[in-house]
Amino acid sequence: MYIEEVIVDGFKSYASRTVVSGFDPSFNAITGLNGSGKSNILDSICFVLGISNLSQVRVGNLQELVYKGGQAGISKATVSIIFNNNDRSNSPAGYEDCDKITVTRQIVIGGRNKYLINGHVAQPGRVQNLFHSVQLNVNNPHFLIMQGRITKVISMKPPEVLAMIEEAAGTRMYELKKETALKTIEKKQRKVEEIEQVLASEITPMLDGLRKDRASYMKWCSNNTKIERLSRFTIAYDYSCAYTKASDYEQQHQSLLEAVESTLTRKKDIESKAKQVSDDLENAQRIREAQMSTNYRKLSHEVENLSKTLVKKSSGFDNQRDSLETEKSNLIGLKAQVSADQLELEKNESEYKEIQSEISRLELDVQKSTKEEANAQRALLTGSGGGNGSSDGALGSSVVDQIQAAKKGILSAETEVETLKMRASHVQGEYKAKLASLKKDQVAVESMRQEQSRSEKAVQQVKLKLHELDYSVELAERLASQKEVDVASLQKVQDEYDELSARLSSFEFKYSNPTSHFDKSSVKGTVASLLTVRNPIHSTAIEVAAGGRLYQVVVDSDRTGKALLEKGKLQRRVTIIPLNKINASTASDEQMRSAQRVDPNVKLALSLVGHDDDVEAAIKYVFGRTMVCEDMDTAKRVTFDPKVRCRTVTLDGDIFDPAGTLSGGGNSRSSGPSVLDQLSDLNNLRSRMNKLQKSLRKVNSEIEELDAKRKRHEKLRSELELRSHEATLIEKKLESSSVGRLLKEVSELERQVKEEIPQALEAAKKQKVDFQSRASELEKSMSDVVEARNKAMKDAEKSLEETKDRLKSATLKLRERKEALEGRHVRMNTLREEISGLEEQVVAQEHLVSKSQTDVEAAEADLNEIRRDYEHLKVALDKEVEKLAENDSTIGALKTTEAKLAREIEEVGLEHKRLEHKQKSLLHEQVCS
Repeated sequence: MYIEEVIVDGFKSYASRTVVSGFDPSFNAITGLNGSGKSNILDSICFVLGISNLSQVRVGNLQELVYKGGQAGISKATVSIIFNNNDRSNSPAGYEDCDKITVTRQIVIGGRNKYLINGHVAQPGRVQNLFHSVQLNVNNPHFLIMQGRITKVISMKPPEVLAMIEEAAGTRMYELKKETALKTIEKKQRKVEEIEQVLASEITPMLDGLRKDRASYMKWCSNNTKIERLSRFTIAYDYSCAYTKASDYEQQHQSLLEAVESTLTRKKDIESKAKQVSDDLENAQRIREAQMSTNYRKLSHEVENLSKTLVKKSSGFDNQRDSLETEKSNLIGLKAQVSADQLELEKNESEYKEIQSEISRLELDVQKSTKEEANAQRALLTGSGGGNGSSDGALGSSVVDQIQAAKKGILSAETEVETLKMRASHVQGEYKAKLASLKKDQVAVESMRQEQSRSEKAVQQVKLKLHELDYSVELAERLASQKEVDVASLQKVQDEYDELSARLSSFEFKYSNPTSHFDKSSVKGTVASLLTVRNPIHSTAIEVAAGGRLYQVVVDSDRTGKALLEKGKLQRRVTIIPLNKINASTASDEQMRSAQRVDPNVKLALSLVGHDDDVEAAIKYVFGRTMVCEDMDTAKRVTFDPKVRCRTVTLDGDIFDPAGTLSGGGNSRSSGPSVLDQLSDLNNLRSRMNKLQKSLRKVNSEIEELDAKRKRHEKLRSELELRSHEATLIEKKLESSSVGRLLKEVSELERQVKEEIPQALEAAKKQKVDFQSRASELEKSMSDVVEARNKAMKDAEKSLEETKDRLKSATLKLRERKEALEGRHVRMNTLREEISGLEEQVVAQEHLVSKSQTDVEAAEADLNEIRRDYEHLKVALDKEVEKLAENDSTIGALKTTEAKLAREIEEVGLEHKRLEHKQKSLLHEQVCS
């Protein structure tokens, strides 16, 4: 069989259908320019032959074999090879009658890969068998010998050459089929063992249970027949007793009927009497109503309304009158204070003008005395006493000027000190006067101060509460952010836990409480949920060692197990391990020593798992006689050792049993995580979930606590704003009142007395000391010059002293008058402000008094008119009341009789109901009997 034609369509670089023919039966070569598609012809042949190593055809996946990856509108690649099959001796098995064999392979973008043999769809295995039967195995590593590998083939070792010859001879195909058949036999054997295990552990116990149920059912049928026969005798006896009781009940019923009829008759008599009395009462009331005319009701209603209006108006009139008297007294006081302040202002204005003229005269005297003193100083300091008079005079002139300036500074500082002392005295006097005036309104002042103090104290208390509250906006935002993170993490872990829990739902033991007081702690759970694998590398071995016992349920006693089976409403069949009945045994120490002599790494499965002490018997029952080995060879030697003879499991899950059976091959560690690993992951997720829930609860608790603080903080902030606003209003009210202005003036004067004037005085004294020290230094430097001219200066000194005395006297007098002028000016401004404020208050008070006077007069006139109407209506109402008083005694007697008859009717009705109830009870007893 050899290739005749290769037909390529949409494969790699061949976009359109291309037929390559003219192949030689023995030898062929493909030649052409670079990029002409030589290699793609060979790739297409390998593609049809079923190559699995795609790197040999230079692609990563089958989709890349389509022309331009399907981007050019071509969505499939098809390659067909036509083989010449004329040589029947080398023909593939089953195709001896075909002269030509056409094998086609097609790959579709996003679709399936299919083979066709002679136009019919075939499975890939069938195509491979066809090629293997004629020694064509494209997946043989030596099928394609690429450029550069000839030397490697020549230098092959004998085993490699043998493998290549076997592949070429076609015997390799049978080896592969043999291995596949052996694997199939192993799988079928495992399936048979599983079926046998199901028969032994589930079906056989189920059949035993059904046999027991059948026996119980037969016994129930027999007992049910006996019960029916005995129930007939019971019914006959009950009927006889009931018939006797019925006769007695009939007599009692007749006597009760007679008593009920007697009660009804008596009730009708009393009701007729009550009706007669009621009619008499209605007649009497109609007579009274006739007497009580519409005029009475109208008068009564009007008198009541006028009484309420009179009380209301009278109270309002008293309040208005008291308010008017208070306003009048306040107006008189304000006018008196305005008159006093105006007289004092006129007096101060006249004194102010006199002091101004006197100050002008004194200023001229001071200027004149200052000039005389300067001339005397100059004459004194420039005087000459010898031949060096010229140089000494020049030196003295400059120093003298400095000394003169310093002394002028001293004099000015002294003047400033004296002025400040006089100003302090004047301000102190004015402060005392204002304070005395303020004491006259001591009650109003104290009230305002207390109100202001209370307001400020309330503000401070609210601020203190805010500070003590210790509320932080940043902490609230941080906790909210942390809550979002915890919720997201918890949701993620919860989803993982739910997903894994759903996959492991077979390990969850679900049941209903057999009794109302069932102790759930007596059910320990499945074996898988009660153990932990200490090292994950042993998970597969432990899982295989336990086998179906992983799903068995551990309980504390056989009584609990029986209750669960009978009344637990179990959803599936389970095997229960009662801890008080289980026979748990473990491999002896001698067996373990013998096993470890074979291989020191042999471990008892029981030692590789962790568990609680209360389920130790169940864990020993499951793992007590199973050993874990690293590989199959060790497991085999340990299992069949005469001194051991115990069941062993390898790390890969292969089982050796002393009885001679061997299981394995399906539980490789590479097939994915074991069930126990997944259960361990589930426990870890549950632990993480509990931690996150605890953290979230803590955060929620802190947020709730902080939320309470936030509400308290907002409330305090609102209260602080309210208190601050109240304090501002009180302060404005205080500033706008006369007492408030007086308080402000007193505070200003107190500030001048205690702070401003003492500070200015201290500064002036310091300036004076500085000038004195400067003058002292200059005078010291002039000591030599002064000694030389002492004699010449005696006359000048005398003149200077006289001039100084005159200047000092004039300066002091001028300063005193200036201080007096300033005091008068301050007092005049104060009085003008007071008079302006008082005049405004007088105008407002006069308007208020006028309005109050008008309101009082109107209220008085209204009150007198209402009082006259009230007295007139009261006289008319009294006359109507006298007319109605005569009929009230008759109506009272009828009402008393009516009430007495009503009580009798009620008593008879109760007696009637009692008899009826007794009659119904008797009927009910008769029916029940």
